[in-house]
Amino acid sequence: MKWTASLTIALAALRQVAATNSTSCTPRLISYWINANASISTVESVDAGNGFSEEGNVAFPGNVTNLPSLCAVSFIAKTSEGNEYKFAMFLPDEWNNKILTVGNDGFSGGVNAPAMAVGVKYGFVTLGTDAGHNSTQSNLTWALNNNGAKLDYGHRALHNSLALAQRVVEKYYGLAPTASYFSGTSDGGRQGLKAAEMYPRDYSALLIGAPAWWQSHLQSWRIAIGITNLPTDNAKHIPAEKFTVIGDAVRKQCDAADGVEDSIVSDPANCTINYDLFTCGKDGVDATACLSAEQVTVAQALYADYKVNDETVFPGVSPSSEYGWGSLLGGGNGSEPNEVAVGYMKYFLFNDAEWAWSSYNETVPAYANETNPGELDVNTFNLTKFSSFGGKIIMYHGLSDADVPAKASQVYYDKVVAQSGGDVEAVRAWFRLFFLPGLEHKTTTVDAPWYIAGPGQAEQLLGGGNYSVPGYSDATHDALLALQQWVDGGAAPDSLIATTWKNATDPTTEVLRQRPICPYPSTQKFTSGGDQSKAESFTCSGISIRFSLNVVHHFTMTASATSPPSLDEVPEDAHGDSEHDTLKYSLLGPSLTKAGQDAVDQSKYGCRSGMAGFVAKKLCPELVLLKLNFEKYTAKAHEVREILVEYDPRFESASIDEAYLNITEYCTNKGIEPAEAVEQMRREVHERTKITVSAGIAANAKLAKICSNMNKPNGQFVLPNDRGEILRFMAKLPPRKVNGVGRVLERQLAEIGIKTCAGIYPYRQFLRPLFGDKAYEFLINVYLGLGRTKIQPAEEYERKSVGTESTFKDMSDPQLFREKLKWTAEELEKDMKRAEVKGRTLVLKVKLHTYEVFTRQIVLPRAICLAGDLYHFSVPILAKLEEEMPGMMLRLMGLRCTHLVSTKKPDTMAFFGFRSRRPDALASPEKAPRLVHSGASGELDDDGWERWPEESLLGLDNHEGFRAVDIESDGTNIDSDPSPARRHGKEILPNPVREYAPVNDEMWDCPICNRPQAPDERQFNEHIDLCLSRQTIREAVHEDMPPAPLSRSTTPDVKKVKVGGEKKRGRPPARPPSDDPRQKKLCFG
Repeated sequence: MKWTASLTIALAALRQVAATNSTSCTPRLISYWINANASISTVESVDAGNGFSEEGNVAFPGNVTNLPSLCAVSFIAKTSEGNEYKFAMFLPDEWNNKILTVGNDGFSGGVNAPAMAVGVKYGFVTLGTDAGHNSTQSNLTWALNNNGAKLDYGHRALHNSLALAQRVVEKYYGLAPTASYFSGTSDGGRQGLKAAEMYPRDYSALLIGAPAWWQSHLQSWRIAIGITNLPTDNAKHIPAEKFTVIGDAVRKQCDAADGVEDSIVSDPANCTINYDLFTCGKDGVDATACLSAEQVTVAQALYADYKVNDETVFPGVSPSSEYGWGSLLGGGNGSEPNEVAVGYMKYFLFNDAEWAWSSYNETVPAYANETNPGELDVNTFNLTKFSSFGGKIIMYHGLSDADVPAKASQVYYDKVVAQSGGDVEAVRAWFRLFFLPGLEHKTTTVDAPWYIAGPGQAEQLLGGGNYSVPGYSDATHDALLALQQWVDGGAAPDSLIATTWKNATDPTTEVLRQRPICPYPSTQKFTSGGDQSKAESFTCSGISIRFSLNVVHHFTMTASATSPPSLDEVPEDAHGDSEHDTLKYSLLGPSLTKAGQDAVDQSKYGCRSGMAGFVAKKLCPELVLLKLNFEKYTAKAHEVREILVEYDPRFESASIDEAYLNITEYCTNKGIEPAEAVEQMRREVHERTKITVSAGIAANAKLAKICSNMNKPNGQFVLPNDRGEILRFMAKLPPRKVNGVGRVLERQLAEIGIKTCAGIYPYRQFLRPLFGDKAYEFLINVYLGLGRTKIQPAEEYERKSVGTESTFKDMSDPQLFREKLKWTAEELEKDMKRAEVKGRTLVLKVKLHTYEVFTRQIVLPRAICLAGDLYHFSVPILAKLEEEMPGMMLRLMGLRCTHLVSTKKPDTMAFFGFRSRRPDALASPEKAPRLVHSGASGELDDDGWERWPEESLLGLDNHEGFRAVDIESDGTNIDSDPSPARRHGKEILPNPVREYAPVNDEMWDCPICNRPQAPDERQFNEHIDLCLSRQTIREAVHEDMPPAPLSRSTTPDVKKVKVGGEKKRGRPPARPPSDDPRQKKLCFG
């Protein structure tokens, strides 16, 4: 006992580290420490030995007693939807510098004051929340059509309460807490695991008991298994009095499975039940203590895993849980399934108070899994961030638990291990799972050692005011002390000693048994000849306690399973799969669904999202291709954008389903981390639209785009803004993962040995000769992880092109081609007039029935925008394609104009200083010149046709004398600049060329008329002088400054000359001097 004494003294000393007095326990002072969303409900100073209670707490009524000297404070906080939640704190005068947050019980609201009272006696500041409602654990009516309240209960209220509590603690004591702990059982355990998953920095360590982490599956199983035992007048129904009969019979069979006959089933996984030993009518069976053959089938269903279409939805109960079947099956005095499960279906899942449990069917589990109302399920199993921050978890579960079967905790632990790469020992370094034989959901059944001071256990003891393990307050017997020791740098617990007394819940009686419980997958082993009541008679062996399980997390679902009540009544997206979809849903093909009632695993046939329909049909002939509805798809996109604008009013919409946001200002104003802000945004999108979002958080747009693809379809990935982290991240990345690298470039890079982005730098000397200057620059930026950081609305970017295209039924008639081309030209004219531009380059794009894409472009003799001109110049392009590919069959055609010239009338008065520039002009400073390539009109083939930029870059020959490239949906265009490089009067075209290509003259734009001019300074200045003498300038001067008009006689006759393909006027003779001061502003030196 020397160890126990020394540890107790140490704890007493620790509580002296930080002390305060009651002078700070005043509403006026504490109100200064909370934000505008919260208000004080109660502030009360409690003397040592006294109790505390708060009126109206439905879930936890009554007094908590024998408290240390403390300040009890409660707050009410509001959420964005107008809902509110309550949280309370016990601030002890003698504080151990740590916070302990306690979880709720079931679906109850109300602050868990009894659990707070236990924790404060250790010296913790304790925190509890009502999770946004005030109700008993079985009353779920508050959730009806209240998504905000569901989210508060799911995780939001707890997280926000902790953030406010930490601020109060720091102000109250003048010290920030050194650690933050969580303790909770059942749904309280779920709350802790959810926090570790979503908010990995919230807690240093978790003490979790019997977590109900999989609510959508748990409640479905409870309904299904309850229906199995109904109706009550059926011969199969097992009445409550029979549960003890089954329990006694099973205990007799399974007691010795662990090698010790002690009336405790310690190894249920290795026990095979012989039902004949308690089936009525069998030899030797007591007729007063048996089950009928029909009742045996119900018992067998309880032990078995619940399956739908051969997929396990939820594991069954373990042998030795029989004494608790009454709470599992006993809703409505046994006349209906579990009351909590029925409430979940009514008020959480279906939002229908009239929903009848008799309407339950096997599509419900899939719908519940997909919907996940309130985001209750802890379903990513990714706790790597939590562990990387030093987080620790001790989790335990009673093997006799009927309310939440123990096998569910094994499922969770195994999935965490799998998500962590399958390294069990690596997970055991921060996560230990213990199974307690004989423990039900909270208390013992057959005098089995059950008490380890876990969450909710002290409240089960008689006498009140208990905490820790009476008489054994050390890290060997007390799970919370063991957790603290582990966090503080001590060893991980290799065992915990569980205790029970002669009166199992009265610690004042003599200790009956103690024995070690062992971290999964090991189990306790009895030392032959030892005393079964002593802990030292048992050791933890390597014998596995593992149950045989095959539980799936995701379902393969039919459309009807994911969208009640019918597919026709919900929006279809580009997949055609109702409204449950991801924000990154730019898929070109329809969804893939098997005909009939059963779903098919598409991946078995090689089918995937975005695959061409005819290809998918070949792979799986049974597929039904659902018709697309882009109107509803677009409507959903607008709903999403309404949410995005709250985080960045100037977000950049990259496409209908993709956007870039700069959330720096939002995070600064809200005082939250970027990851937390994005989690919040994704939750809001899902809550309002049922659309899931994949997001990437990084230092620039390129990296953010890559990161957004890491955790699809519903997740996020954060790349720290650290140069070393970015380089390491890019080094492992295949080039194809980078937006702008298509399969052609990927293949060419692989041919020279570049398989990952790390290979770009060693082979850099080959990149420029093979791919040109532009590709070289792009690939080096990829290697370094560099990209643009400017995010702004798409309409603010300077347009590089205007185009239109349409898809149609496959056609091969040349006349129909021309009709479609003429219609496309008319549509392009409308777009160009709206954009107020003309184009100097015309591009024709076609897609064959085989989904091959070809693009051809030509440099025009003049800038055009009229449909007649567009059609006139595009017909020869089409004719050339027909010549090269006789009999071609098309399914798409498009036209696009590039190298645009604005048709807006320039503000010449502002340009020459007669009036201030427009605000929009001031907002767009000149861009510094940057050489992109040295050609004016691109590289030409033998016929004078300009190659498409990607053709020059990739050098792909599809036909002899005909160059083209397959432009994929993910793009091979590696131009990441939002606009061409410009300076005053000069534009450098973006087309890359080979080193051996002839260097053509650049074109300079006149700042007055915006027309392209030959790059000759003398001719360029002559042209400017000519523009300055034109009548339009004089009229503008007359209009704004009426006095002293210019004389028309000063305008000389000019001589037409041909310069650089443009007809220009010669330099005018010198004009007579003018006294008009305005004329001096029109001179160039």
